[in-house]
Amino acid sequence: GRRRVSKRLAFYDLREIADAEPADVLSRCRDAAAAGATATAARPHHRDARAELCCKAGAGPLFVDEASLAATQRDALKLGNVVRVRGRWLAGKRGEPCVEDVESIEIVRRWAEANPGKVFQRDDANRSRAEDHRDELAEGSAPSTSRGSAPSTSPASTDAGDWTTADGTMGTKRAPCKYWLNQGRCHKGDLCAYAHASRETQAAWISERKRRRRALATVDGDPHAEGGGAKTKAARARVFVDWLVETFGAEALSRGSGVLDVAGGRGDVSFELHTKRGVPCTLVEPRPRKLNRMQHKWLKARVRKEEAKNGRKEAKNGGEAGNGREEDGNGSDPATPPSRRTDAPIADDANVLCAQVREMFTPENWHKFEECSVVIGMHPDEATEAIVDFARARGKPFAVVPCCVFPAMFPDRRVRREDLSEGKDGGAAGGVGDDEPDSFEPNSFEPVTERRQLVRWLAGKTRGEVAYLAFEGANQVVYSKTPPPVD
Repeated sequence: GRRRVSKRLAFYDLREIADAEPADVLSRCRDAAAAGATATAARPHHRDARAELCCKAGAGPLFVDEASLAATQRDALKLGNVVRVRGRWLAGKRGEPCVEDVESIEIVRRWAEANPGKVFQRDDANRSRAEDHRDELAEGSAPSTSRGSAPSTSPASTDAGDWTTADGTMGTKRAPCKYWLNQGRCHKGDLCAYAHASRETQAAWISERKRRRRALATVDGDPHAEGGGAKTKAARARVFVDWLVETFGAEALSRGSGVLDVAGGRGDVSFELHTKRGVPCTLVEPRPRKLNRMQHKWLKARVRKEEAKNGRKEAKNGGEAGNGREEDGNGSDPATPPSRRTDAPIADDANVLCAQVREMFTPENWHKFEECSVVIGMHPDEATEAIVDFARARGKPFAVVPCCVFPAMFPDRRVRREDLSEGKDGGAAGGVGDDEPDSFEPNSFEPVTERRQLVRWLAGKTRGEVAYLAFEGANQVVYSKTPPPVD
């Protein structure tokens, strides 16, 4: 089977392990998992002759970027092909062998050539996963998770009562399928081990999830959670930029080379800063920038506004607006200069969008950004710690909104247990992060595994402040208007 999570990540089922002994592969994977090297193996996988292939852009020598991943998917990774894969073995969360950090994929036999005119059927591959989940449920254990088919940790799944499935029948307290609830569809169809709820149940579950998340955020001190006017996630870039301008000031943000937006993804924050507000900005993101529909609409409206302004100037000077032509409302008349037409490739105009450095943000290239005014990150994932390290090393103010924690990637992060952190210097942000454990309190520190712990760790490491932004979700920003201390 094939499960595409995004353009940068996809999972494939390898039906047979031909060039290695399955038992030996599983043994090595489970040993690595038991040692905590890659994952936690919860139980042996039922079908030892199968494996999972993880294809992620930027991970491994073969998939250096999205283009190389897409090219391999179009050529070699066709369902039914027999391939020889070279990569790194590791154990999945259910103990099944997985292959990551792919070095090469060689096509041994193409399905289309060996079976002309016949379509490869992938029901068996999907059925094997569904049967594994159902077997676990029948044995009385909680359904285990695997990357690509992880169940939702839904609060509603523990409530009393049955689920109404999509065909009108009553379910039996199975956990709801997160794909069906969030997207209204599931790629596994009837083979899915989780409940496909009706539209009414789907809406009720989503509403309940939002209510509980807001309640938890209120307990954590978020003033925008309950009735505080929190915006949707779609508005988070604008809300973050509003807060940046209010907190740092447009003049301070514009000093030097301007704001450094690290791991900015599609470029939403830099678009709000540079294009809409005129604050100089540099986007550091290895992936290509991609404007959304509303951003294209805003740019076209600006072009039309500039055309109208220029037309009025020409008429005032005795010229004839539009050179005597009647232009339609979208400004796409062929006589219009390409730089002013709404159908021109304005995304490539350096005067419209900020500069982008398509590299990973590492200490090796920090010297390129020494003239920036402030370094920021909105949900920068793995680059979160690199942002604050850069701010400390180069003496820069910063603002970062953390999201994902990646505890396996950063196992050395420690925070003081919350029940012991009261009364420490610095309030909620003090006494955490870079403090060394007290010799008389060997169990006073715990690993960072949750976002709230990551916020405390970042604030403690930088002696920074913490504020809440007015949008839903991961909305805590750790910041400092002055360079954070190095020690």
